[in-house]
Amino acid sequence: MPTADRTLILEAEKMTAGGRCLARCEGKVFFIEGAIPGERVAAAVTFENKNYGEASAVSLETPSPSRITPPCPLHFGIAETSDDASASSRIFCGGCDWQHIEYSRQLELKKQIVADALERTAKIHLAPEDCVIEPSSATFRYRNKAQAPFININAIGERSGSADSVAALRAGFFARGSHEIVSASDCPLQPAAVFDIVNFVKEAAPRLGIRAYDEDSGRGSLRHLYVRIVAGGDEAMVGFVVNPADTRIDAYKTLSGYLVAAFPFLRGVLMNENQARTNVIFGRRWLTLAGRNYVTEVFSDGTRFRLTEGAFFQVNTPLAESLYRHAAAALSSSPKLLDLYGGVGGFALAAARLPGVREIISVEESETAVNDALVNARLNLAENITFYALAVEKFLSRAPRAARGASVIADPPRSGLSREALDGIVALSAPEIVYVSCDPATFARDAGILSAKGYALSSLRMFDMFPQTHHVETAATFRLKSRHF
Repeated sequence: MPTADRTLILEAEKMTAGGRCLARCEGKVFFIEGAIPGERVAAAVTFENKNYGEASAVSLETPSPSRITPPCPLHFGIAETSDDASASSRIFCGGCDWQHIEYSRQLELKKQIVADALERTAKIHLAPEDCVIEPSSATFRYRNKAQAPFININAIGERSGSADSVAALRAGFFARGSHEIVSASDCPLQPAAVFDIVNFVKEAAPRLGIRAYDEDSGRGSLRHLYVRIVAGGDEAMVGFVVNPADTRIDAYKTLSGYLVAAFPFLRGVLMNENQARTNVIFGRRWLTLAGRNYVTEVFSDGTRFRLTEGAFFQVNTPLAESLYRHAAAALSSSPKLLDLYGGVGGFALAAARLPGVREIISVEESETAVNDALVNARLNLAENITFYALAVEKFLSRAPRAARGASVIADPPRSGLSREALDGIVALSAPEIVYVSCDPATFARDAGILSAKGYALSSLRMFDMFPQTHHVETAATFRLKSRHF
């Protein structure tokens, strides 16, 4: 937590889209980390200019009845009284931010965040009490993917920038807003097996001469450990993200053998080469060191997904199944469907099961994801899907005749739909659009644009894909106003 220049007593009013509470003091707005609406807190100011400020709650004056003790010791914590400032001197994991809020209250706050974003940005009124949110069946241990960074530690337990003076490795997660690694031996959002694997690598790698990558010097090898584990935990895949300039592949092959022997459910051990000095985790080149390069996820309805190295898939498998089914059902009256940002085929495969859908076009820029989607279509006997390995904007600029008049499912990245994509969808006269979003701000922006272009929001459902965090997945159905349904 950053050192504060001053501390203010603030009244937390409402939760904002970034997971921080809004408060007003001294004629400006402050955004408070670690507070709950309705609380009065002592907050250390961490940033301030003439227009607004940012602060971190360090003690409670009036706690919310929704406040609980976070089960994870690395979660952001605040003192119960202003006499105890010990929490302010610690560094906390930046992985999740709402473990201190009772779960039913988390769901209510997420509905408020989405409703506020629509009202403020799109001028679409939707009362929070009218929103529907599907809770997660598991509020902990729900994630199917983890990426843990590594650093070198010297003999006295301090971070070492020299690969020659390494005594051990540390693994964990980045503190919020920094590249400081908070050491973790477990994470309550991950299945226990994930950190069993991380901890095994942390202990075994130094004995094989494997050193962590140091971003300041550009030296060292191991940058991240990527773990994907299917629901139920009977299959997992591990990937070492390495700096190829300082990597001995024989050491990693030996470590791969150790891992496969120790964890029989491991289906493959991979290596990803990333020599770029950026925040991007994965490079382009993957190598298979042991086993195979994919795992198979199976939904409760029997739908099967092959997921290869680095493939995007929603992190909460049961909620992913609900989301895919809901989006497809919302368009079940449409004979033609255009699936944009189709990934490994989740939405297309759900729609292919519906009797009214005759033709599906799935568009995805990643060739790796499209290859997975082709396999998944064969695994699930889906013969009515055509796949395009193209950027969505490029596809829409010269869309085939079959796409005209098709209903659309769009699941863009967090940045939302580009103007070119929005214009392309509208030019196709799509009668219905299901817009899937993980960012309320960009969703509200695009909802306003669609509204201005003749589309009305007809339904909205949220899916709590990310319990213990402020993030939420939204699936909204828009219908063209000039059409009658």
